[in-house]
Amino acid sequence: MDWINDLALKREGSLADAQALSAKGDALWEGLKELMLAVHDLYMQRYPAAADRDEVEYENRNPNLQVFRRRHRDAQNQPAAEICVATVSFNAPVVTATYSTQRPPALLTVGRDNEGYAAILYNGKSVSLDRAAEILLRPVLFPDFP
Repeated sequence: MDWINDLALKREGSLADAQALSAKGDALWEGLKELMLAVHDLYMQRYPAAADRDEVEYENRNPNLQVFRRRHRDAQNQPAAEICVATVSFNAPVVTATYSTQRPPALLTVGRDNEGYAAILYNGKSVSLDRAAEILLRPVLFPDFP
């Protein structure tokens, strides 16, 4: 009857690992949100809203939904046509960015890297928070550089 104890321990270990990974995923998401906001702020410092220029608005809709809206300002410095909207959401363990353009969604996952640490993965490979922010926001911030 050792098999019952072995399988029960294995199940309990898997559940504990999943809970630990979920907690790390929440922390990685919080770090990514902070970085995306810092990227937005830096972008707006470099390219402040002005007449006949594009601007990028940031909206924190809820803890798991961030929206970045690129729109053009007309000659009277009024918001005009939207160019692109990126909606970035976290539904553990997946971070998804969908775009209002023809660009396909960007998908990141929270998982284990090659060394067993919790990490953000893109196409199965671990990426830094900075690289994750670039993957998610580059299409809305720099659509001219695919």
